[in-house]
This record gives sequence, C-alpha cells and structure tokens, in this order.
Amino acid sequence: MFLSSLEKNFGIDKANQQVANKIKNYLANSGFEFTSDKAKAELALDVNSNSEKGAVSGSIYITYATSVIRVSSVRDNKEIYATTVDRVKGFSLDYDRSSQDAYNKLLENLDNQTLPEMLNAILQ
Repeated sequence: MFLSSLEKNFGIDKANQQVANKIKNYLANSGFEFTSDKAKAELALDVNSNSEKGAVSGSIYITYATSVIRVSSVRDNKEIYATTVDRVKGFSLDYDRSSQDAYNKLLENLDNQTLPEMLNAILQ
C-alpha cells in the first residue's frame, strides 16, 4: 500500500502525522505492507486532515478537525473506499490545545468506527 498524507493545524503543516500513523498502524497490524514507491503498490491511501478555529466561549476555545480518507486501486485508479470524518469538535483553554483535543477525538472515531469500515471495504 502507498500512503500519501497531509495533516495541518489551521492550514499550517503539523510536525507529526497522527491520523496517517494511526491508519498505517491499524492496516499494518491487519497484515498490509507499505511502500514508498507508488508503482509497486496495489492500493493507494490518501489522508488529508486539517483543523479550523471555531468560536471562543468565555475562556474555552473551540476547534474543529476534519479528515478525508480515500483508498483507491493503483492499477485502474478505482476508488475502493472514501469517507470524511467531519468537524470533530475539540475544546481547551487555547486554540493549539483545542486543536489537539479535536484531533484526539478524531483518532478515537477512527478506532471505533472508520478503520473497521475501511478494512472491510478493502477486503471485499
């Protein structure tokens, strides 16, 4: 499998790729192997995540994290699975920590629902 990933906080690249790492670990534990050469891969996984600033309520800063995940066949570019985990809300005392909270909740959602669905779609 070939993985391409873009993860941002408020439109600025993040230092660590939490969402991509979570998905990669899940798929690796399910028996998938990854390559950095797309030509050698059977499947392409594309992950695009970003957080956006929401309202400030008193001293609580609200942030929304969204992740778009697509899996397609490299050979014929046919989409196998696509989903958007949309506007997962995070709260904290500043925007940076609020964004991290939103990403943590998004990762929980991946574990509980999205990743098992994705694996099922890939294995069909």
